[in-house]
Amino acid sequence: MSLSTQFHSWFQVWKPEQQEEALAWYAIGVPMSIALLARIGIETTDTAFLGHLGVHELASAALALVYVDMTSASLWQSYGATIKSLCAQAVGARNW
Repeated sequence: MSLSTQFHSWFQVWKPEQQEEALAWYAIGVPMSIALLARIGIETTDTAFLGHLGVHELASAALALVYVDMTSASLWQSYGATIKSLCAQAVGARNW
């Protein structure tokens, strides 16, 4: 049995509204996954080129990347917490 046949039989167990929601999640998740892999590829390529320049250049770029990643992660987490609380309030008030 091929992989597509297995997925098709597994997918048919779901109700139609569950299938629609799963496809919507896949439509969002697949491009995000591709973008994340592209970002990792860019960072890996940059690191490889900096490694050819020298040890000090590679070390300084690694420290800068850690700083940038930590800063952006904390900003995105604070934005996410804000959005989650606002959405919860709107849903609770039935204000959608």
